[in-house]
Amino acid sequence: LELACGNPSTARELIRLLAETNLNLQPTMHDALRDARWSVLASEAHRLLGAARLVGWRTLCRMTARVEAAAKAGDRYAAQIALTNLDNVLARLDASLMRMLDRHKKSPT
Repeated sequence: LELACGNPSTARELIRLLAETNLNLQPTMHDALRDARWSVLASEAHRLLGAARLVGWRTLCRMTARVEAAAKAGDRYAAQIALTNLDNVLARLDASLMRMLDRHKKSPT
């Protein structure tokens, strides 16, 4: 709500966009890893890193930066581990975002 300047409808939209971004980027990142398209994986990780920085999620920043670094190095093993860890963080984050969205739906606008 702070990032949305106290505006509940802006907060809802921001939460929805963050969840949608996560949902859209994960399959692309997994496909890029599978196909060894390192520049695509690094680019998508970098996009997610930007969103994580915007909202100040340090754990997500660390996990995403690891994926990006492994992709830039072309290190399949490190990228696989980093992406698996990122998936776990995103699953927890997405669950949290959905709870927040549910709470904001119930609050008056």
